[in-house]
Amino acid sequence: MIHLLVRDMDKAKAFYTEVLGFKATQDMTWDGNRGVFVVPPGGGTYIALVTMSDEIKPGIGKMFLSTQDIEAAYKEIKAKGVKPNEEIMPYPTGGRYFSVNDPDGNFWFIVQS
Repeated sequence: MIHLLVRDMDKAKAFYTEVLGFKATQDMTWDGNRGVFVVPPGGGTYIALVTMSDEIKPGIGKMFLSTQDIEAAYKEIKAKGVKPNEEIMPYPTGGRYFSVNDPDGNFWFIVQS
């Protein structure tokens, strides 16, 4: 499981579920904190979106998602109102990629598998 700190849970949850297509599996609160577990389409590692720390700042994560159709993924992200950081580019180890940032600045590489 990966933990990502977020500032605005509703905005983060909407980005991960509505833009990236993740499925929210749990939404819980405790002691004034909130956590939402999301999982990528097709399964995989759970990501815990968490609001709970004043010491650790959001926006430090760098993660990778794979897709079989990079053009379709790029068009879908743009259609949902998210501006990719660049056009589709060649990935240094083969394939192609583009990247986006979530609302808290966490960096996502979308890589063609």
